[in-house]
Amino acid sequence: MKIAQIHIEQVRAGEETQVLVVLHADNGASGVGEAASTLIPRALSAALETAGQYLLGQDPFDRNSILMRLAKTGGSGLGEMLPAVMNGIEAACLDLTGKQLDVPACQFFGGAVRNEVRVCATGWLTGEESAQELARKAAEVATAGFTALEFDPCPPEIRYMRFTDWERAVKIIHRIRVAVGDRIDLILDAKGRFTAPEAIAFAEEVLPFRLLYLQDPVPGGDLNALEKVRRVSPIPMAVRDYGSSFATLREVIERQLADFIHLDCVRLGGISRAREFALLAESWFMDVTLHHSGGPVAWAANAQIAAAAPNFLVADLPYPVTKSWSEMMNASFELKNGCLNLLSGGGLGVECSALRNTPQSV
Repeated sequence: MKIAQIHIEQVRAGEETQVLVVLHADNGASGVGEAASTLIPRALSAALETAGQYLLGQDPFDRNSILMRLAKTGGSGLGEMLPAVMNGIEAACLDLTGKQLDVPACQFFGGAVRNEVRVCATGWLTGEESAQELARKAAEVATAGFTALEFDPCPPEIRYMRFTDWERAVKIIHRIRVAVGDRIDLILDAKGRFTAPEAIAFAEEVLPFRLLYLQDPVPGGDLNALEKVRRVSPIPMAVRDYGSSFATLREVIERQLADFIHLDCVRLGGISRAREFALLAESWFMDVTLHHSGGPVAWAANAQIAAAAPNFLVADLPYPVTKSWSEMMNASFELKNGCLNLLSGGGLGVECSALRNTPQSV
């Protein structure tokens, strides 16, 4: 089986566009992957079309060879979009080969250790409404079936906290905790806006609200500040990966600078690389969480990592989207007890109705 054609599709999702890649084999089989959800779909689509020349005639089972060839041969031409390109192509390869063998993609990573994925609601809070209104929204999300809520209680334009911002953020967290009760886990995404002293003081301030963890308390890559906070923080901390800086992420894990690692397939360049860091974190007794900013195809790929990683904790899930996802895909995204079941079928377990156009050869 060889890759004969590549088809790029743009699917609108809210303010952003999901850029999907479909690989067609010479035996008629096909597989779909999501490169990224982006505000610049034309540029990413062009990058994927450029990458297509390195795929034709390749065996989709040889993922390592394909990704290495993309990184070494196409890396300079694809620039900063290379990780997203690699992510979409690898996911499509996994979907294609999994469907050929009629096994889920997680079988290529040792098989599933769970059949459902715990999710936390994201994207439901803008930080601009009143504390009372945000508390009402939080209660609505919890009622929808989530057992974990991620949010940023500050307006998006705030980079460094003033006292009034600080006071309002604490008030919002308090109101949300009261609204949802003690059985819902709260995750605070600080988006790297604190200095080390501020992060330590803020962690102490919000300690009574029993956060599951505080994410990205200091600017990404500032490991000295992260170490200062980690040493004295009274609540657990999570940090997301630092893009393609693999050495930095490895150092975070090996120096135990966080309690959880927040992995993103797009930034890391594919499922395999995210899985590798999940294994490294496991060797240091650390759990991983999964970031999501795309559509159902990207989430299906995340679910395969969650299924195979014993140290998986929780995965992001935009709210509310699952109804539209189910309509868009030939799959059921039904939330129950804070979890989504793994999608059944081979590969990623999805079939997108938007991808029934005639494929074009690259």
